[in-house]
Amino acid sequence: MQYLDLTEAMPPEEQRATGLVPHIAQAIRNRDVEYVRYVARLQVAAGVDIIDLCVDELSPHDEVRFEHMRWLVRTVQPSVTVPCALDSN
Repeated sequence: MQYLDLTEAMPPEEQRATGLVPHIAQAIRNRDVEYVRYVARLQVAAGVDIIDLCVDELSPHDEVRFEHMRWLVRTVQPSVTVPCALDSN
């Protein structure tokens, strides 16, 4: 089992009420290769056909999102047996 410290990433109470916990975004910002790969492999083990790599919530700036996309593809794709799909506006 992998653990990720979300102390500084936790949203305010009203955002937590939506059920969204920013653990993947925090792992991407921290460049936590092991955690991101662990979550991707859990998804494959659960039977997904595609890993959805979404970076929209990480930054409003295109170049920052592009860098996150490049890092995610290089990090996740070699560790899973299913294709990855980039998801961004």
